[in-house]
Amino acid sequence: MMKWILPAIALLICGCTSTESEPKGNSDACVAGTKTCGTACVAIDSPQYGCSATSCDPCPVVEHGAAICVQGSCAQTCADGWADCDHQSKNGCETDLQTSPLACGGCGKACASQHTESSCVQGACVVSSCEAPWEDCNAAAADGCEASTDSDVNHCGACGQACGKGEACYKAGCVANPDVLAWLETQKGGWCLDDYQKLVNLCGKVSVCKYTLCGDLDTDPSGSPTCYDDYGHEHEKAVPFCCDTRFLKAYPNGIAVDVGFYYDGASVAELLSMGGDVDAGILRLVINAGGKLTGGVQLGGAVETTLTKGAYLVSLHVTTSRTAMYVNGVLVGEAAGAPGEVVLAADHGPGMVIGARASYWWQYPGNALRAAPFLVHLRDGAPAGEWSLKEATEASASTLLLFNDTGVSGNAWTAAVGDQTAYAIPQDYADPNPTWHTDVAKTCF
Repeated sequence: MMKWILPAIALLICGCTSTESEPKGNSDACVAGTKTCGTACVAIDSPQYGCSATSCDPCPVVEHGAAICVQGSCAQTCADGWADCDHQSKNGCETDLQTSPLACGGCGKACASQHTESSCVQGACVVSSCEAPWEDCNAAAADGCEASTDSDVNHCGACGQACGKGEACYKAGCVANPDVLAWLETQKGGWCLDDYQKLVNLCGKVSVCKYTLCGDLDTDPSGSPTCYDDYGHEHEKAVPFCCDTRFLKAYPNGIAVDVGFYYDGASVAELLSMGGDVDAGILRLVINAGGKLTGGVQLGGAVETTLTKGAYLVSLHVTTSRTAMYVNGVLVGEAAGAPGEVVLAADHGPGMVIGARASYWWQYPGNALRAAPFLVHLRDGAPAGEWSLKEATEASASTLLLFNDTGVSGNAWTAAVGDQTAYAIPQDYADPNPTWHTDVAKTCF
């Protein structure tokens, strides 16, 4: 009797009596969780035989990884150090996270490319080389070669080689103008620029400033889609535009702007801008991350240098042939000039502003520049000769505008700039009472 019983028991345990090559799913022939493939009962979620109850086709081979089953479909898992960064299953885990500079240590983690050639070594970015005169002075591969040893006062000529107080870095050397440093020592007052919602519009009244609207600030009452004339201060969303032709005009002989100010050495935002939001219509001085001061005109050349905490006299000279910037009387850089005649345009812009530009108000929440301007000097024509402290700080025949501690001080600032600061601006911009403080070191910082 045992010879007849054993085959029957064996059949019950196996449940594999089919010789068909097509799967029968979870049929009575195989136990739950298995399917018939060929003559064998295999797990339904086996990548070797597909991941569904209706197929025995194996999942595709995964380069640098392995196939797995996820919710009845073939998927893949990657070997250590590899990833599927392009999300294309056909090429498997194609990215080597240990060596790829575009995915170093993880998908999307690209090594910095700023002034550098970077490589990825064992999943970490490494600066391979720097583009002269840039160097990786902070030993942080994330920002590449971040310091220019030609102009960075903290790394002048070499990493860690800092210039002294009041000195500038020019062509890898620390230089100073003793006359300027002595003059700066006498400048104690200024206007506290310590909130992104503050600005002072330096040009004349804006109540008659006319510009063209194309549906950007208001809608045509007639419903016509065409552009129409309007006035900047008459609407709820308006900004205090300035169209004072004494300042916003063409400068065939170039333009010179001198700005004296204290700087906290850490904050970032716009220091001064002149002109409108049109091509070649803006002259700007902006302090960016790391104390990098950039000066120039739109579409023209731009000069960059690095500032630390302290008092500065910055002069920007722009002609069609060159853009030059002086810091404390030292030429810190030159670049291309304006692409044509220098023009400060009156279209679509607030005119001449100390502080965050009103028409760019959305950029500045959280980015308040902590500075204290004490001199703003606008000159018609860029000097042809050497830089002069007298020309930069005192009125002359070329002076169009001069704010300083003697000519416009105390609450006279408000009277001098007119009543345009009282007009509504988005998010209540403009300081309604720009007050001169006699000791900004104690008041502003």
